[in-house]
Amino acid sequence: RDTKSIMDTKKIEVENNTSQVDDNGLSVTKIRNHSGQWVDAHQTFVQGGVHATTNNPGIDGQKSWEEVDWDEIRENLAKSSLDTEQDILPEDVRSDLEDQNAVMWEDFYTRNQTNAYKHRRYLTTVYPVVAGEGTITTDDGSMPVIMEVGCGVGNTLFPLLEANPDKYFHAFDCSSTAVDLVINNEEYVKERCNAFVLDITREDIAPHIAENSVDVAFMIFVLSAVPPNLHEEVLAKVKRVLKPGGTLFIRDYGLYDLAQMRFFAKKNSKIGDNYYKRGDGTLSHFFSKEAIEAIGVNAGFDAVDMDYTTRLLVNRKRMLKMYRVWVCAEFVKPIVD
Repeated sequence: RDTKSIMDTKKIEVENNTSQVDDNGLSVTKIRNHSGQWVDAHQTFVQGGVHATTNNPGIDGQKSWEEVDWDEIRENLAKSSLDTEQDILPEDVRSDLEDQNAVMWEDFYTRNQTNAYKHRRYLTTVYPVVAGEGTITTDDGSMPVIMEVGCGVGNTLFPLLEANPDKYFHAFDCSSTAVDLVINNEEYVKERCNAFVLDITREDIAPHIAENSVDVAFMIFVLSAVPPNLHEEVLAKVKRVLKPGGTLFIRDYGLYDLAQMRFFAKKNSKIGDNYYKRGDGTLSHFFSKEAIEAIGVNAGFDAVDMDYTTRLLVNRKRMLKMYRVWVCAEFVKPIVD
């Protein structure tokens, strides 16, 4: 494939190829680049950021958001591309980015306020343990305790707080601006919530929350923003405040997610294996389920379940297929360490 011609293309017309399949039997939409070569429309989009148009009715007739098989995506769309990925940025650049990580998130929330993310109301369906009242029973009959690591401006916290009036919530973030926005939000219920500033990569949770006091902890798109050399240390801090038998749920970016493939198209963004810097200076790591299981086990947890959630997103306006991959993990703190 003539990679340069793909990268230089500003607009490519897509031919009508509704019946074409690749060597693995996957339906694909093919486009011609300026050299006359057939290339995959999705690969072109994620590698070169190409704007494409099509008269192909096949995409328009599909659902805009459907579950698809992870293995097909991993093996047939992404791996071969990332195997030829660009050079890694120097170690001193990576070190500076990691040292400034909390500062970059403070800048992010100062700039975006509450406009960056939508409320994750789907979590009450994904996690039955927070689906409503009566889902957790404590030994002493006290109010169950939930903790969110990296709460941001409350996009996870507030839907869970609303759906679970019988539970108490701890929530913290490294950004003081984000935490202020949480506390001053009309959805904040101070009688059932304790929000505070804490950088878990540099501080312990225990002075703020008693050890062995939390029933369930959530890390929703948080571990990916933590430097990889601190992953196990961060999870060990979470484990310390969980009750024996308490559960940690992690939902984060999976290997070969669309976001990672877009990083592949950019120069000067890779700072480690499956590890990148965003344009705003924050960090993003992508996990295989094997990798995230090893992190949890090495931190002292028992691994309960590791899986991928994979979706096909169809952009009807641009007539393109795009794939999202998330890794979902469930860990339990052993009854006896």
